[in-house]
Amino acid sequence: MKKRLAVIGGGAHTIPSYRKMLKLIAREYEVTVFSEFYIDKKAAMPEYAIQSVSGKKMNRRIRELVFFFLLAKTCVFKPPHIIHSHSTYPSGFVATLLGWFFRVPVVVCLDAAEGSGVPEIAFGDILNQRRKKVNAWVIKRAAAVTALTQFQKEDVRRNLAISRPIQIISRGIDPVGYMVNRPLQLHTPLRFLSVAYFHPVKDHETMLRAFQLILQKVDATLMLVGQDYMNGHIQELARALNIDQQVTFAGFIPHDSIAAYYKQADIFLHTARFESQAIAVVEAMAAGVLVCGTHVGIMADLSNKCCITVPVKAHDQLANHVLQLIDEPASQQRLRSAALEWVNSHSLTWTTQQYLNLYSELIK
Repeated sequence: MKKRLAVIGGGAHTIPSYRKMLKLIAREYEVTVFSEFYIDKKAAMPEYAIQSVSGKKMNRRIRELVFFFLLAKTCVFKPPHIIHSHSTYPSGFVATLLGWFFRVPVVVCLDAAEGSGVPEIAFGDILNQRRKKVNAWVIKRAAAVTALTQFQKEDVRRNLAISRPIQIISRGIDPVGYMVNRPLQLHTPLRFLSVAYFHPVKDHETMLRAFQLILQKVDATLMLVGQDYMNGHIQELARALNIDQQVTFAGFIPHDSIAAYYKQADIFLHTARFESQAIAVVEAMAAGVLVCGTHVGIMADLSNKCCITVPVKAHDQLANHVLQLIDEPASQQRLRSAALEWVNSHSLTWTTQQYLNLYSELIK
C-alpha cells in the first residue's frame, strides 16, 4: 500500500518539469495535488489526482478559506502521511497549520521571492511586511524547507533572519530532449537567444543595451522568446536603440516546441533582476548553449564554472564579457563541458530522488 502525499499549491503545476516530477513521485506515493486556483482535472496525468477550488469567481479571502477547508476535510477523512507545499503563502501557511494540528510532517519548497525584494520595481515578498512575517513564520515551523539555489537560500537567511537548515534541491530537467547532434561551434552571424516573459524583473532593457554594444563589434542576431506583459515597451526600446533589424520577437512559444530554439542558439542571455533559479538557464545549458547574464539564481551559483555573470543592470560589463568569450574557444569548451556535467548530475531524476529521500526521512 502506497503512502499518501498531499501536494499543496497549484502555481507550480503550470511548470512542465514539475508535472513530470509528480509523475515520477507517484510511482512511490499516492499523490493528490491541491490547488487554491482552479485546475481542470484533465490537466492531471493519470498517475495522480487533482483537487482544486471551484473556477467560479470569488473574493480572494473566501477562496483561501475554501482552500483551507478542502484540505482540512482531506486530513480528517483521508489523512496524508506527508505534505509537500509549494511556496509559503497561502499553501505553506495552510499546510503548516494543518500539519501541526493533524501531526503530519510538512515540506515547504521555496520557489520564488519569498525572502527577496527589488524595491525599484516593487517586486518580492519582503516589501510587504505582513507577507514577510508570514513567510518567516512558515519557514521556521515547517518540518523541512528546501530552496532552489544557494542564491535563494542566502536571501532567505539574510532577509528573514532564518537560521534553520535549508536543503538545496534545484529543479532538474530531462536533458535528452535538448541535446544537439552537431558540433558545438559558433555560427556566423552569432545567434543570441533569450527565453523569459517581458516584465521589469526580467530586465530586457539591460539585455538590449548590452546587445547594442555587442553589435558594434560582431555581426549577430537576437531572438526574444516570451509573453509580453509590458505593452510593447521592449519593442519600442529596440527601435530607439536602432537594433530592431537584428532583434526578433517570437512571442509566447509552447514548452513542447522550445527545445528547437535552444538547439539553434550560440549564446543565451539572461539579465534578470532576480531569479530563484531560472529553469530556462538549465535548458540552455542542456543544449550546449553558452550562458551569459546577471548574478542571480542558478547563474550566481554556477558563475565562472558553467556560465558568465555580471552584476544586475551592468549592460556594459555584460557586453565586454560576451565579446571576450567569443574570442576564447577554450573558455567556451570549458563552460559547455561543466554546464552539461551539472545538468546531467542535477537532472529531473536527481531532483525527484532528493524529494523521495526527504519524504522517507520525515515519515520515519
